[in-house]
Amino acid sequence: MFHRKTGWLRAVVPAAVVAMALTGCNSDDSSDEDTGAAQTEGQTGQDEQDEQDSGQDEDPAGDTEPGGSQELALGETSEPLPYEDGDATANLAVTLDSVEVGNHADLEGTGLSAEDIEGKRPAFVTLTVEHTGGDLLEFTDPSLEADLFDAEGLPGTFIIGGGSLEGLPGGCPEGSGDSVDIAEGDQATFCRTWLLPENTDPGRVVYTAADDSEVVWSVG
Repeated sequence: MFHRKTGWLRAVVPAAVVAMALTGCNSDDSSDEDTGAAQTEGQTGQDEQDEQDSGQDEDPAGDTEPGGSQELALGETSEPLPYEDGDATANLAVTLDSVEVGNHADLEGTGLSAEDIEGKRPAFVTLTVEHTGGDLLEFTDPSLEADLFDAEGLPGTFIIGGGSLEGLPGGCPEGSGDSVDIAEGDQATFCRTWLLPENTDPGRVVYTAADDSEVVWSVG
């Protein structure tokens, strides 16, 4: 399981988971027969239990078990995942729509310091969540449960705040990082900006649900 190691960076910009009892008969022969029958029945019961246990290990529906993971490709949608926001709980199906990268020069003039952006370029992660059941989620932002890792497995740096970062070429549209209200049946799309080293590409996006299960999209 990946644990959240992602750096957080605040932009200085405006707006911004039977026991069994056996009774023997009087004769030795009968006792032996009873014992053999009991052993046979016991073995049969154990075999049946082993088959049941083996079947429980399989997950024909592909659902995520608590603490487990789903591995998907870009554009694929997860099984519904538990989500919590305060006292509200819901199930969300999550899709990774896109991961786009920009250029280092795009970061100049954004309010980020020269030290923060040195050797970095922006990456824009777009997720869509569908509320499949549960409570109304008020002013919520499920995209904050996602992390971007580069091709070397290192976490990117998440940019908190919007402002001029939303106007970067090929970047997140204005308002796409805002928290929203979503009820059962609703969908919401979020776009977030990250920083990655210039010499590496995006590798995967990991979304962590309320039960610590994960969805991993490979994007390299």
